[in-house]
Amino acid sequence: MTEKEAEKLRGKLRKAIKDADLHLVRDLLSEGVKAEIPVEELFVWNRRELEMAYNANSPEIARELLKHGADPNTLLHESRFSMYAGPSILAKAVSDNNVDFVNVLLQDERTKVDFGGFKDGFGRRMMLGIDERPTPMEIAKKNDSPEIIFLLKRAQLDEKRRNTLENSGNTRKQGENLMRRAEMIRRNAEDLTRRADRMVDNAFDIADEIRAFEANHLEMTKRLGTLDLPQKPEKAANDDEVTENKAGAQQPTPAKKDKGKFSM
Repeated sequence: MTEKEAEKLRGKLRKAIKDADLHLVRDLLSEGVKAEIPVEELFVWNRRELEMAYNANSPEIARELLKHGADPNTLLHESRFSMYAGPSILAKAVSDNNVDFVNVLLQDERTKVDFGGFKDGFGRRMMLGIDERPTPMEIAKKNDSPEIIFLLKRAQLDEKRRNTLENSGNTRKQGENLMRRAEMIRRNAEDLTRRADRMVDNAFDIADEIRAFEANHLEMTKRLGTLDLPQKPEKAANDDEVTENKAGAQQPTPAKKDKGKFSM
């Protein structure tokens, strides 16, 4: 489908919404026509399809648009390009006491309903920190709309139920993650225990080897003590005395002369 053909079908869908032609809207949506114009084309098409369905007072067309991806939190045309956020289609439907349209919007889980949870320091509700606006529940009570009040309370209970289920699901996932982590810790502890046992066994083996070495050393020492080793000869205490004794034994004794005789 070319861009020109898609634009032509989109214009045909918008005309069917304006004419409240539910069957044609269903046929066009089933053919793949987008249920909502892109944000970048708002200046071209002016209003979004869900707002057009509200203006045509056709909650069934709104249901079909939501089913095919339209945003239930669409803002009104006159406030979309304002500096501050304006009321949504839901707020407009509550203000106009349009019970059917409120019911269709609240059946979509994507619809955001402000139940007055955000307030400033003075207890006033604030929008963007500047603009104070009543909640849909406050509007319904002011208009004395019991049916819309009932729908809003039911939506609030459904939201609490979804949040509880979501929190319980998160809690269950956290519990499963903790169980997996505990199992990993247990396995690591078992591995460390096995490694410690092997280290203890190695320490005992080393101690046995040391004791065997000491026993062998003691046995060798005893054997060396029982051996009869040859004694070395004693050396002369003084080599000079030995030399003098040898020299005295070899030197001849000189002859004695007669003192009383003279030679003639």
